[in-house]
Order: sequence, then structure tokens, then C-alpha cells
Amino acid sequence: MEGRTDFVAVDAPFANRLMIHIMAAFAEHEREQIAARTKAALAAAKARGVRLGAHGAVLAARRKAEAEAEPNSSGRMSPLWWA
Repeated sequence: MEGRTDFVAVDAPFANRLMIHIMAAFAEHEREQIAARTKAALAAAKARGVRLGAHGAVLAARRKAEAEAEPNSSGRMSPLWWA
């Protein structure tokens, strides 16, 4: 905001420096609120005994088993994918 170049928002060409500054302040506040709510929700889930992140390993093992069960398990698409 200290630059000498005028800022023009394409989606809001009527916006001046004050409006952009206020919108940025609201966006920063909302970001902080989202972070606080997320941290509180994770702490509450942890307090209830939920094992956070436990499903990632299970899902990875399941997908690996499914990939190995495929006839073309090299990870590449079969050349006859439409057949």
C-alpha cells in the first residue's frame, strides 16, 4: 500500500485504497477466525479420544492393495482403456 502506483482491481474498478485496505483487514480477521475454530475443533476431537490422522494409513494400504490387484499395476493406464 506504500507504492506510488495506483491499484485497480479488475473485479471492482471503483475500489479505492481505503476499500482495499478494509477488505484486506476483514480477510485477515476471517483467516484468524477460521484458524482458531479449526484448532478448537481438533482439540475437542482429540479430547473425545478421536485418533486424528489414523485413516490415512488405512486408506493408503487399501489403495495399494487395489492397485496391486489390477491387471496393469504399473500405475500406467492400459493402452486399451476404452475397451
